[in-house]
Amino acid sequence: MEWTGACYADKPTVEVTTWIAAAPTQVWTLVSDIELMPRISSELQSVEWLDGGSGPALGARFVGRSKHDALGEWATTSHIVEYEPPRTLSWAVEDPQHPTALWRFTLESQNGGTLLREWMQMGPARSGLSFAIDRMPDKEQKIVFVRMREFEANMAFTLEEIKKLAFSLGGMGSATTNFYNNAYSRQGWAEVAAEVRTRWQAGDRDDAANLITDEMVLATTLIGTEDMVRERLRVWRDVGVDTVRFYPAGESLDARLATLGRAINLVRDIEDEAAQ
Repeated sequence: MEWTGACYADKPTVEVTTWIAAAPTQVWTLVSDIELMPRISSELQSVEWLDGGSGPALGARFVGRSKHDALGEWATTSHIVEYEPPRTLSWAVEDPQHPTALWRFTLESQNGGTLLREWMQMGPARSGLSFAIDRMPDKEQKIVFVRMREFEANMAFTLEEIKKLAFSLGGMGSATTNFYNNAYSRQGWAEVAAEVRTRWQAGDRDDAANLITDEMVLATTLIGTEDMVRERLRVWRDVGVDTVRFYPAGESLDARLATLGRAINLVRDIEDEAAQ
């Protein structure tokens, strides 16, 4: 994201796009699973449907609880304002007529797969960021810009995660040799990994991606909140893993280095625990 000089009242927006080798109907099952999002977000901690609901529908409401190192912890109520399976899902945070933010997923069939877009708008109603601006009004443009870059990086990571995992399981290596497939097999998913590889290499990539479960993502990759990553590192340490390869998320070199720094600190914390 390039510098725009936008203020909060300008209702700045950001959009991230990716192509996924799966049909829109398949991708829709993922993006419409709001309860999946906390597992692949560094901020969103949990989601709970309200009014007895169990999934998205026009007018449905859910509570999202979030955490940020600089902004603290907070909870918001969101309302589904657009629901057109398998094309569009959008929600307004707090008041639907005057939201603190708008979020939207759009899906479009393209080149045998899906062009997936995630878009968000900041404001116009006040949010937690408004208090930071109140304290430093002369830095409003910078505060808004930094926050929008954070949104952009988090959105990009969310959109790419399942696609990357499906590729690592099915698309890397020959039909008989695949390091990642073998690694997942050793961790207890031999049958699933073999079927993913077979379907992917046969060109049936939407069904291959559909076989990837949340459990496989969470158990084998360092994604989620810091507490989730810390616990996963403890498990790996306790079974003898002594080498971890990081692929830090971030849209710029500085952002990726910052993510890597946080990961290194977590590893050091785990090592200190073991030494005590």
